Amino acid sequence: MKPWQHLLPLFVIALAVCLRLSAWHDFRASALFWVGDGGHDRTLYHQAAISVAGGEILPETAFRFLPLYPWLLGGLYAVCGPHLSLAGWLGMGLDLATIWLLMVLARRSGATRAMAAMAGLIYAAYPLATLYSLVTMPNSLNALMIILLVLSFRAASPFRPLAGLGVGLLAGLASLGFAGAIPMTLAGLVVVLLQEKRSALAGVAISLLALSVVLLPVALHNARVEGQWTGLTTHSGFNLYLGNHEKATGYPVRVLDFRM
Repeated sequence: MKPWQHLLPLFVIALAVCLRLSAWHDFRASALFWVGDGGHDRTLYHQAAISVAGGEILPETAFRFLPLYPWLLGGLYAVCGPHLSLAGWLGMGLDLATIWLLMVLARRSGATRAMAAMAGLIYAAYPLATLYSLVTMPNSLNALMIILLVLSFRAASPFRPLAGLGVGLLAGLASLGFAGAIPMTLAGLVVVLLQEKRSALAGVAISLLALSVVLLPVALHNARVEGQWTGLTTHSGFNLYLGNHEKATGYPVRVLDFRM
């Protein structure tokens, strides 16, 4: 192996930093930096984080969005004030961690240093990853949590109870930011059972229990204030008013009597 190959991960991180700082410089100078009034996603996350900074961990209503990102950003707002710049620096930091861990995951999956660096480079240069890292949106956090979840499954071998506890807790946190982590976790646990069979039963059971314990407080809060079971959020997943027209609010329309 050539000596310069050891520097490939650092090169990828340096490139990611340059791309994001360049985009950040232009974004800060544009009118798009400021969140507007109304029901846009960026505005709603910003407002939710401000509420968290004011001590409102559980809102008076059901959660409109999954709470992990507002909780994290709200904690920063509580310490430093509700500045939009914080969201950008947070997102860029999360993105850099994701790129590094993506290269780690590639190496642990058998990739060469060059191929692992290529995986990190693809994410580092992906325009939407850069864009979403700058705004009050949870995409960068969700990507990091999914990478951590996959790494936790790889590290939890054999799948003993303590390993199952760690995977379950991490899966619960990831699911509070990206609900797709729930079926991903269930699929991962099925694979564990197929590979390790009875020896993994206790670990899988503890993992499912830990996942439920993390999710239940949010789900029970939503059920209490809604008067019916709503799951983790009232976000229906549908938006009937996307597009460039007068009704394009960007707000996730709640379909009547529809709950996730």
